[in-house]
Amino acid sequence: MEQIVLVKVNQKVVGWIAYDMLENEKTLCECMDSIGESTLISSDTPLLEAIQIVCKKNDAIFLVLKRNQFIGWLHYDHFYKLPFRMCLFSLLIDLEEMLLKLTKSDPTSFLSNLENRINNAKKKYMDIVAIH
Repeated sequence: MEQIVLVKVNQKVVGWIAYDMLENEKTLCECMDSIGESTLISSDTPLLEAIQIVCKKNDAIFLVLKRNQFIGWLHYDHFYKLPFRMCLFSLLIDLEEMLLKLTKSDPTSFLSNLENRINNAKKKYMDIVAIH
């Protein structure tokens, strides 16, 4: 499923089709999936929101619109590819930078809270180990 194409009838986009959807005995219009509001996603959609939308229907394909033009498509499998993983890495770096600034703003308070959190984590870990 490397590519999809849009199906036009009288210069109007009416659906989309992927290579694996084609059948010998059928026309393109019979093989295609119609485009509806449930299959469209805006290019301005925040990344975390797009993840939630796509993961609800992990077998669906979403056509990506920028204003009124189709610019691509999004599928659940895209979240395992390098560009998406790089986006997650970038978000993680931003989070670490914010936490570093927070730590520098009041190091004493941060360290005292950190010690309590470490002790609580150790206790929970020991409880889990004791159960198994």
